[in-house]
Amino acid sequence: MNSFSVVPWIILGSSCFFAIFFQNQRPAKPKAFRGKTATQIVCSSRAYPAAPNIQKERSSQGTIRKLTSNHLTLYTDLPSTPAIDDLPQFFDLAVPEWTEYFQLPPTRLDQFHLTAYLMKDSQRFAEQKMFPKTLPDFIAGYQLGDEIWLYEQPTDYYRRHLLLHEGTHGVVKYCFGGAGPPWYSEGIAEYLATHTLTQTVSASGKVKRKISLGQMPDSNEKFLHWGRFKMLNDSKENKGVRSLDQIFAFDSKTHYRENDAYAWSWASVYFFENHPLTQKSFRKLAAKGKDRSAKFSQQFRKKHAKEWHLIQADWKVFIDHLDFGYQFAPMVITHREPTTIVTTEGRAVIAADRFWQSTGLRLEGGKRYRLQASGRYQIDTLPDIWWCEPGGVTLDYYRQRPLGQLMGILRPLSDTKILSDRSTKERRKHTDEEARTTLPPSTLFVIGTSVDITPQYDSILYCGINEKPNQWHDNHGELQILVSLIE
Repeated sequence: MNSFSVVPWIILGSSCFFAIFFQNQRPAKPKAFRGKTATQIVCSSRAYPAAPNIQKERSSQGTIRKLTSNHLTLYTDLPSTPAIDDLPQFFDLAVPEWTEYFQLPPTRLDQFHLTAYLMKDSQRFAEQKMFPKTLPDFIAGYQLGDEIWLYEQPTDYYRRHLLLHEGTHGVVKYCFGGAGPPWYSEGIAEYLATHTLTQTVSASGKVKRKISLGQMPDSNEKFLHWGRFKMLNDSKENKGVRSLDQIFAFDSKTHYRENDAYAWSWASVYFFENHPLTQKSFRKLAAKGKDRSAKFSQQFRKKHAKEWHLIQADWKVFIDHLDFGYQFAPMVITHREPTTIVTTEGRAVIAADRFWQSTGLRLEGGKRYRLQASGRYQIDTLPDIWWCEPGGVTLDYYRQRPLGQLMGILRPLSDTKILSDRSTKERRKHTDEEARTTLPPSTLFVIGTSVDITPQYDSILYCGINEKPNQWHDNHGELQILVSLIE
């Protein structure tokens, strides 16, 4: 057995857009246009055959082609390929998805139409008065009114991604008169641009295609050069984790000064969109798009004031573990206020299919406890079921710990009314907010089958098994923990 003290709970566990991903991937463009910068993310996917009903025309100069669909007119100097010629109808596939996401009346976007300029050589468009000199400098895409300008990109996926991003800007401004403050404007556009495109063929040979917006990238191969996770990891290493309030404070110039602001904006939107405490109210923010002031974010935060400390704790777990295929629901912390003060012993059951869970057991600061765990549970099904006990299995590891190993953390109680008596305030040298929302990775401790601990503060015990954030779907079962006072 190991015996040690556990230090305070600090966190549970451990439009022009985009930051410039690779300098040498910038498309060539005139140097005369100065001002706003955008970023470039490159993604890859398969190309799809051209839709049969798209009209094609050539401009009078014969160098720029015109492709049309119900909701998009596209001018391009790129040669005809299925992936290029299919873009207008691909854009049309997104319209019902935007309608559903923004909870619009079914006919609200019937008359919505954008004109897009997909350019290999912007000078050619400038010569034909399709690239105004008043446009700011941008690297990937830019939206203004009912027009969008896009530079050609290395992959079919990112070309579509860029079109959806600028298209989302167009939709919110068309429907709501604005796109809100920078974090929301860029975050929601990037969130809805991250998509999958699938097709099925019926027995009669009819091809049906489906686009899904707001997807979590599930592999590097499918979302090659997407780059968000790398940008976040680099930012965390160099600057630390951005709080939600810091992201809310992004101003109109933040995304131009700091490349990683796009990644943080995307992450915050994905988080609010999927968190059970915020999803419903977050969906309604688009209707307030005319408001670009701090009031937009302040009102959203105020609506969730009572549970904001829980949201912050989940945000830090999310950012700490975010990776390809991240499964959101099982990573949300399960909270319970303490129901049992461990004076002699206490028991709890821990599910194997989700991460941090409150045991409801309150441990007193300065006293020594023994934690003992037992049980058998499933953590994988390939090639056969992997049975696991609290010590974990060494067939695979996550963050240098055996998969399935039982871990613990302590959350100091923040309400002084339910803390133990004497000298509590003196012992607790951190603020209530810090106690509720922070935990450095070093305070996570391994329980395994047994461990002795001495909490520094009166705390609630949280437990969870060590699992990859994209592998919760095949977990099943539970384990039991016994906490005994030994001093």
